[in-house]
Amino acid sequence: MLRIVMITLLFALSGPLWANLAPPPVQYDVLSPNGEWVLKANRHEAEQRICRAGSEKTEWSFSIEAPGEQTFYLSKDGATVAIVGPWWFKTDAKPTAAVRLMRRSGIFAEFEHDTLCPKMVKSKNNPGWLWRSEQSNNTLIIKAQDGTLSRISLETGKLLGQETFEIPADSGYCTTSPALS
Repeated sequence: MLRIVMITLLFALSGPLWANLAPPPVQYDVLSPNGEWVLKANRHEAEQRICRAGSEKTEWSFSIEAPGEQTFYLSKDGATVAIVGPWWFKTDAKPTAAVRLMRRSGIFAEFEHDTLCPKMVKSKNNPGWLWRSEQSNNTLIIKAQDGTLSRISLETGKLLGQETFEIPADSGYCTTSPALS
């Protein structure tokens, strides 16, 4: 009897812990930094749409190969979408760029894992390359698991620079889009 009470109590008290494990939404909006443009992201569809804020009219769109594995960022003018991910090394499929910049005309720029995470050895024991990604105005910031911080311009498609940073010792999770963090 005591065992049943203890198990019931354990499950009742652990409820709030399980609440944070909900899957990310299937559809969500990614706003440009100035709020004038919206990427209508859908984790189950290949086609992703860019619209003006407050409108459902598609201004332009692009397709992705493996929906649901990426994180998106949108430039201030809505002209460039940064596609980051997935955060792990894909060893079972054709290698894809770690970061891809898309425009209406197609792929604008690509950055490989070896460029953004140059000190990391790919292995089954070390499957992840991305520690965190974020956006500051029209600059995409990539923080890799090897301690490399890269800044990429969403306007020019150029790598603006790299530096070393220290990953906090208590951090064990990759975080990306504000919509999913």
